[in-house]
Amino acid sequence: MLTFSVIDTEGTTTRTGFDTIFKDGTTLAGGLRWTIRPFGLTGHQTFGALWSNKDFSSLEQDPRLVIGNILAGTPLRKESGSWAFMYNFDQYLVQEETDPSQGFGIFGRFGISDGKANPVAQFYSFGFGGKGLIPGRDHDRFGIGYYYLKVSGDLRDVFPPLLRTRIGLDHEQGVELFYNIAVTPWLHVTPDLQFIDAARNKSPIVGAERKSIGTAVVAGLRVKVDF
Repeated sequence: MLTFSVIDTEGTTTRTGFDTIFKDGTTLAGGLRWTIRPFGLTGHQTFGALWSNKDFSSLEQDPRLVIGNILAGTPLRKESGSWAFMYNFDQYLVQEETDPSQGFGIFGRFGISDGKANPVAQFYSFGFGGKGLIPGRDHDRFGIGYYYLKVSGDLRDVFPPLLRTRIGLDHEQGVELFYNIAVTPWLHVTPDLQFIDAARNKSPIVGAERKSIGTAVVAGLRVKVDF
């Protein structure tokens, strides 16, 4: 499946955008997704790209000056355009013949941007999950995944080194586990557990120990009711 979109990027909610498209800022987004079946097992490959010619506020400027410029009405430094690319895949490793939606598989994602106007420079994730692996629980789902997020260097470098260490502006990574319980066909309950590790940077002070914000543990519970 091939998709392509042209989006007016001016963001004026009171106008349709048809009269300003291709003028002050336009975003082009495309995607290609196709189904593969190695050894008879279903999988998908997805590529996507995004490009915009809009002028965005540059991340490579001192945030203290940004506030002052806003108050003084002075224009902020701009970046001409922005781009991003992403790749996704999912692949069954085990798939039931009688019900192809039941089985076990892996997935992965990768994304990258110019990092000039987008605070996220890189993103990676992978994991595995499945549906109906427990006998008698054909509609239950589960999954576990890992992600790594790299903050834009332009955004990180505008802060003084010591402040970068304290607020951890470098990267973030985490693990998430969930189990979706199909109580009834219309009621699903999902316990969820996340472990998020904040960025770590070495202190600019010679001989100082390495510092970290630490690891956050987040437990959640979602309930979905279909009417």
